[in-house]
Amino acid sequence: MRFCRFTRAAWLVPSLALVFGFFESGADPAASREQNQAGAASVHLVVLTDVRPLLIRVHALVDGKPVAELWTGLLLDLFREADRNGDGQLDESEVFLLQPLATALGVNPLVRFSRLDADRNGSLTPEEVSQWANRLCPGGARLLTARVSGSDSGSQEEWLFDRFDLNGDGQLDADEIRQIPGSLSRLDRNEDEVISLAEVQQVRGQATLPPEEQRPMPDRRSRPRRELPVYLAGQEDAATACAQEMLVRYAGPQTNRLRTRRLSRENLGLSATAFAFLDQDRDGELDADELRRFAEIPPDVEITMHFDLRSQKTSMAHRQHATDLKVGSLADGLAIALGKSRIEVRTPSSVRLLSAEACRAVNRHAVLERFRQLDRDGNGYLTQAEAAVVSDFAILFSRINTDGTLYEKDLEAWLDRNLPVLSRAVTSHVQVRVSEQSGGILHWLDPDRDGRITPREVRNAVEALLRLTDGGSLAKTAMPILLHLEIGPAVGFSFWTDSTLASVVALSAINGEGSSIPLWFTRMDRNQDGDVSPREFLGPLHKFREMDTDGDGLISPEEAARFDARHRSGR
Repeated sequence: MRFCRFTRAAWLVPSLALVFGFFESGADPAASREQNQAGAASVHLVVLTDVRPLLIRVHALVDGKPVAELWTGLLLDLFREADRNGDGQLDESEVFLLQPLATALGVNPLVRFSRLDADRNGSLTPEEVSQWANRLCPGGARLLTARVSGSDSGSQEEWLFDRFDLNGDGQLDADEIRQIPGSLSRLDRNEDEVISLAEVQQVRGQATLPPEEQRPMPDRRSRPRRELPVYLAGQEDAATACAQEMLVRYAGPQTNRLRTRRLSRENLGLSATAFAFLDQDRDGELDADELRRFAEIPPDVEITMHFDLRSQKTSMAHRQHATDLKVGSLADGLAIALGKSRIEVRTPSSVRLLSAEACRAVNRHAVLERFRQLDRDGNGYLTQAEAAVVSDFAILFSRINTDGTLYEKDLEAWLDRNLPVLSRAVTSHVQVRVSEQSGGILHWLDPDRDGRITPREVRNAVEALLRLTDGGSLAKTAMPILLHLEIGPAVGFSFWTDSTLASVVALSAINGEGSSIPLWFTRMDRNQDGDVSPREFLGPLHKFREMDTDGDGLISPEEAARFDARHRSGR
């Protein structure tokens, strides 16, 4: 089996599966073969933890059908539609019809015929189109990765940890973690409720905070270290990279292991049955070629996810196979612990799921509304200057118009031609969103690494750290590494029409809500952290509590938009 490497690409849309593992000690080889066959259409992720490689197999079903089946059906149907002359192959004049699929996957929609034509015979077969699509989205799964935050050993980390360690024992217990917000608030010199790293330095006596400084830029020179590399089964280059990383990471102190490029069973923490399956030459060690088959062994944890787009319901069930893991349920997912590594698996929660039909309607409405907003003179068409106001719409303009103007009827025709494929594509593959918090305390407080610690980030950090204490405490020298895996159909994460036309506007429109964040919210959010706190809110306290529907002490943009929608409708 091949792997797709967890990268830092900006526009990825994921691919599903979870971590590398091993057989139970007494596993039956025949049963193992059956399990492998059953998992062939599933998604696998390899996570290289601090202890050993971990494998999770994910069975994702959308509207009762395996994602791999939906993906294969989409590719076959798309090929038939693109093959306008019905000769069973695509020529250069037909390949442009694959552009909506590329757009749905978040890659350059300008599909180059030469890159797809593997045998260079001037035509594309269904197999060549499938190979191209599965390089981008193997088996209907892709990774979407956030910036990984590696551990820093800087003095700021040390100083903040010591400030929170009230009893000075080198560990943070639950009571000390709960007092972190208060400890941080005393660093807020300009009283804007956001703690900048410059303010931290000022309190430590290392820097003077410029009076005009409100939003310091992050240090882009730092190159974070990947603490928990993640690989997706599906691509050869990632399989090789995964094997090579394992050889380095798990060689241990034996320098001869690095010279011979082989690992023993003890190095990898595998069961006897799993190791025997991989050790094809029976020499008692695994080389890079043997490690490339790692995802073919039974998983440590098996997860089944059901996504019903029409009812917008999701469910998750799991089976634990490895005995050295600690697996527990979260309110909205699953937590896996091994050594210092913590993996939390969840389904998308920020945006509701939509069927392909609803997704098409949402995006069509969004783009046409944007067209009418840009058409300020109301003449029924856009000039290049009018379209240029919104960069993504300018791209759309350049794709459709041929004479320097874009009429609404031409835009509608383009949408009717492309949106069915786009909408079906985003409901026929899954994403795995990966983000990591590693090592020092600062990475928990400022996960986006923008140099600003907001009230919501503090609240989230406290909740996460309390979960990880598990009734104990967190030592400075052994801060846990937390990997977030959010898995679901692409439509559950985002919508788009051409490249990045977001449909937050469209989604709110189909819900009967406002089409933008209320102006009052933007003006009240004086520190520009994306939330309105009680201190920033200019209305009475009872009105703040009415808007703060989740009771977390902050009004989010979504809560503000919902309140405005109810107010306009008179409810």
